Amino acid sequence: MVVSFFFAGIIIRLTKNGHGNNTILNILKRFELIDFYFIAFAAACILWTVSYNRYMLPVIPYIWYNILITISYVLGRLLKSKEKIAATLFTLFLSLTLLSCLLGGTREVYKRRTNYQSPAQSAFVDAASWINDNTAKDDVIMSKVPAWIYLVTGRHGFEYIGEADPAVNWSLITKREPDYLMYDNMTPGGYSTAKFLAPVLNSRPDSFEKAYTTEIKPETIVYKVIAPR
Repeated sequence: MVVSFFFAGIIIRLTKNGHGNNTILNILKRFELIDFYFIAFAAACILWTVSYNRYMLPVIPYIWYNILITISYVLGRLLKSKEKIAATLFTLFLSLTLLSCLLGGTREVYKRRTNYQSPAQSAFVDAASWINDNTAKDDVIMSKVPAWIYLVTGRHGFEYIGEADPAVNWSLITKREPDYLMYDNMTPGGYSTAKFLAPVLNSRPDSFEKAYTTEIKPETIVYKVIAPR
């Protein structure tokens, strides 16, 4: 519904004052700077190698602006046609929808405030605890979130490169020489370890030895880096 209201708002805004002369050229002439900004922003997000929900933050005001135009337009038409019952039902529907969104957001904030972790995140922390108990203090760890590793273990480390080409991260391994590599299952489909580290593990299976697998699912696997040395 949000997506429909968003695009409806754009259409209403670009065609409302066209007085029947809504050719493609005239519609394009009504584009504002913010519309071109949104198109450029959307193109950049599509072409970017990873995606996160937070990338939407710069265009949230633009999205809500167009949604409010749709709401205002629909309510205006209903009230003008004296369809007050329909206008009341429409307003009630919108209020319930916004309330459900607010409750969902509040629930998510509560989870974050109470140190909620997803199973994949819990597995990552469990693997970090294993590293803390079973590796040397000066061991270097390659992982998705080096800051978490340092927080739990005090071990220094570095993050892999977001490239699916196995040669890229293998070059990083040969340069930085980590002692262990952590293969997690956080953020599947996005900036994921499966996307960027699996090609390295599959292309050089003799260079890595499985040292620990968490019982928590989806599991995090700790690999001992055998080469290069």
